[in-house]
Amino acid sequence: MSNRALHSVTIAVAAALVAGTAAAQNDSAAANGSSPEKHHAAARHVAYRPEILVDDAVLAIGKLKRDAHAAQLLERARGVLIVPHYVKAAALVGGAGGSGVLLLQNEGKWSDPAFYHVGGGSIGLQAGGEAGPIALLLMNDKAVDAFKSRKSSWSLDGSAGLTLVNYSAAGQESAGNGDVVLWSGTEGVFGGASVGVRNIRRDEHSDRAYYGRDVKTDQILTGQVSNPHEDNAKLLHDVMPLRVASR
Repeated sequence: MSNRALHSVTIAVAAALVAGTAAAQNDSAAANGSSPEKHHAAARHVAYRPEILVDDAVLAIGKLKRDAHAAQLLERARGVLIVPHYVKAAALVGGAGGSGVLLLQNEGKWSDPAFYHVGGGSIGLQAGGEAGPIALLLMNDKAVDAFKSRKSSWSLDGSAGLTLVNYSAAGQESAGNGDVVLWSGTEGVFGGASVGVRNIRRDEHSDRAYYGRDVKTDQILTGQVSNPHEDNAKLLHDVMPLRVASR
């Protein structure tokens, strides 16, 4: 079997695992008399195996790349934070959020994934909105430095000193002018043109679970950590663009 075929099979298996987990959670929620949607949303945010999160990030990037202009922005990006399932539910602290992975460009190569949580903000789903992927495209070194230097929870808004552009609301040509471009894979995900992201924080627990030991986010993003899940991360590396545009 070719590497490409093997990768396709692995992604299909990952998607099936996620679907099976969702069904089991829905059955459990129904038995307990709670809302399956809220239970499923909360479960994804609170308890998410890091390997499955990486697999789901592969699917999210594949969806982003189906938009030709978004794919061009990704090629230019210095880094990307991928949240495969950004959800809204009353069961979540703050009402919205998701788990994600951050990758940075290092001399033309993508780093291994570092794990993050993203809380709510004015990117919150509209009432009745479904879960969907979002990606924060870090378009320059200024944006990358902000993510690398902030060790505690922080908000990506006016106080962060970065311009955040909503790809869905902005004209496609102007979207790349921001320090960070927010892409969404779910139509109608935004409550308005004003965009902000709150409670961005490192998920050191998932970093330890994925790499099998205590590691620092900076060590992951600069390639100083050996990865015991190289095959899993390779799927994500393979879907990322290879070209780094000149600046």
